[in-house]
Amino acid sequence: VSDLVSFDQRIYSASSDCTVGVWHLSTSTLGALYKGHSGAIRCLCCHSDLLFSGSDDASVRAWTTSGTTKAVMNNHKGPVLALTVNGGFLWAAAEEWTITIWDVASFKKV
Repeated sequence: VSDLVSFDQRIYSASSDCTVGVWHLSTSTLGALYKGHSGAIRCLCCHSDLLFSGSDDASVRAWTTSGTTKAVMNNHKGPVLALTVNGGFLWAAAEEWTITIWDVASFKKV
């Protein structure tokens, strides 16, 4: 596990097996695995009703809380190592010394 984030009575875990684990706080059990990345997941971030994940596959995914992929955002050449949301924009930092800013409403690069 490389990252944890708490959101809506759940804990989400980023994993080297390319999945996001969904843990229920009330039972401390793993409820689901979100699959879609082809590389280890390095970081997670929540905003509104969305979960974002950054991966070694150089992409950022936007997920609904039920596990459906809303968008795949590609702009990096290497692993995405950090994510944060501020003012309606998702900031994604990658290993190749770049930061990409995405509009969280449209999933378009700013």
